Amino acid sequence: MIAVVSHAWLVGDRSDEYARVVEEFESVHRRIAGYRGRRLLLDPVDRRHVTNIRFFDSADDYDLLVAEPDYGEWIGRLSALVEARDPQKETLVVLVSTDVAT
Repeated sequence: MIAVVSHAWLVGDRSDEYARVVEEFESVHRRIAGYRGRRLLLDPVDRRHVTNIRFFDSADDYDLLVAEPDYGEWIGRLSALVEARDPQKETLVVLVSTDVAT
């Protein structure tokens, strides 16, 4: 399993709007069989800073997501809510996963 971690800084206090678009974007992610879910985290000190962690079975599954025809449109919707910065993204291998049922 891999985790794709990305960071963004919102333009103003738009965390609710950003979260809503992320939840709608989930429909595209669920088309990918190897997609395993996400965590969207909000920095409690700098409430403009969000960290998005998405889980996939493999890097190939992430590549399939990025190749989806409407992926760019969704990224554009999210980009309209954040400061223009160089992308801050990394792909990590998950060593241990201890998800707890909510």
